[in-house]
Amino acid sequence: MLKLTAKEVYENSATQGLYEEAALDEEEVKKVLCMTLEDFEFAKRAKKDKNPSWRVIFNAYYDAFRELCDQLM
Repeated sequence: MLKLTAKEVYENSATQGLYEEAALDEEEVKKVLCMTLEDFEFAKRAKKDKNPSWRVIFNAYYDAFRELCDQLM
C-alpha cells in the first residue's frame, strides 16, 4: 500500500481538480451570526413564558446551533 504525505495528497487532489480553497465571505458570516444571536435571544425569552412551547424553543436553539456549525464547515 502506497503511503502519501499530506503535501502529496494535497498536490494530487489539486491537480485532479478535487480540491479548491474555500472562500470566506465576511459579510455573510456577520449576517448569519446576527440572525443566530436573534434566534438564541428569542429562545431565551420564550423559555420565560408562563406556558412555553418547548418545540418552538428547541427548534430555535437547534437552528442557531446548526447555522453556527454550517459557518464553521
